Amino acid sequence: MKIGVKAYYQEDFLDYFIDKADFFEVQGLRGKNYDFLKKYTKNKIPIVVHAEHHTQGSNPADISNNSINQASITQAIQIANLANSKKIILHAGLIDNKNCSEENAINFIKNIKDNRILIENTFRNNQEHLLCTTPQETKAFLKKTNKEFIFDLAHCMITAHMNKQDPISYIKAFLKLKPKHFHLSGQKWDSLEDQHLSLTECDFDLAKVLKLYPRDAEITLEVSKYKDKTEEDLKYIRKIIKQLSYS
Repeated sequence: MKIGVKAYYQEDFLDYFIDKADFFEVQGLRGKNYDFLKKYTKNKIPIVVHAEHHTQGSNPADISNNSINQASITQAIQIANLANSKKIILHAGLIDNKNCSEENAINFIKNIKDNRILIENTFRNNQEHLLCTTPQETKAFLKKTNKEFIFDLAHCMITAHMNKQDPISYIKAFLKLKPKHFHLSGQKWDSLEDQHLSLTECDFDLAKVLKLYPRDAEITLEVSKYKDKTEEDLKYIRKIIKQLSYS
């Protein structure tokens, strides 16, 4: 397994992990200059790009938002080209007004002519209608858009609890979709919120979950924004992986 860390636009944060993480993930924000990523590619540190999602203005499900959607994915692709990235992560979208539909999201995403796009499972809650929350929904969406998959554990757990389903069964069903990447954050087992806690704050058996993952999984830690806490989580997960006899 390979473990990476994530930053939105914090060069100093990534600098700290140059000799500690296996790869970096960055959020592709419009209007930002990402030339600083070149120094990491020179050091042969792989870069994963996460496109903007609805909290940052992009929503593929909203046809009235297409100019922003297009600008957002164009920015993510440009950053990926700059950093020689092999993966671009994208959320399917949110249904929050009359201009939104799953069909809009499918049409927008299937027309992105870039084979690096990975669709992330999101989570169901009582406030928002996000797309790709269950294994069944996500499988159908991937097929219709001809895109591949990134698995987010916390989103899976939240949705399972909202739907009164066993999280382990949901995890196994999502893993059948053969994820090309993974997101991992600290989470309370029965929480209905996307908490992004430190891994050491989890109250479930993380080793039991990781044992289900493929041995070559590439996992981004979406944990604390503090360097010292993130470094603790890196050490913590690597200790678990070592105990599982993964290389």
